[in-house]
Amino acid sequence: MKNTIFNNKAQIQHVFGFILTAIVIVATLSIGSYLVYLLLQEGCDAEDYRLENKIKEITNTYDTYGTKQTISLPTPCGAQAICFINQDAQKSDTNTLTGVSGGIKRLLNLSIELPEPKPNIFLVRGDSIIELTTNEKIKVENNALCVPSQYGKFEFGVEGRGRSILIKE
Repeated sequence: MKNTIFNNKAQIQHVFGFILTAIVIVATLSIGSYLVYLLLQEGCDAEDYRLENKIKEITNTYDTYGTKQTISLPTPCGAQAICFINQDAQKSDTNTLTGVSGGIKRLLNLSIELPEPKPNIFLVRGDSIIELTTNEKIKVENNALCVPSQYGKFEFGVEGRGRSILIKE
């Protein structure tokens, strides 16, 4: 009878040890996956920042009147499109704009609601629209232009207009 009691205690201790081990493993995996998520998020923010700086560099380089160039920028972190909006279009009622599709109208409505200075460059990731930056030198025909990502790059044309640049597909 004495052996049975000791065997039961040993089995309970053994099961308890397994449960504690499982808890430690699950906690370690949870914390590790959260830290990896944070690291990936920081990487996406860094890529967005690099894209923002590259756009500033492009607007300063190609604003000379008559300059034409095709620009190819790497797509940051799964962005499907980059959208440019004229600053003056953000001050108008989107119902009066012609040639504006539903998705761009949604983007314009969002930008009108934002505080000053209103961003006029956005990234589209899935259903999310991320405000990238404000750049007053950028102009587009028809008030707004979204350039889709193709093969991991945004490709669009720029044309210098003196104090501004015109973004074209």
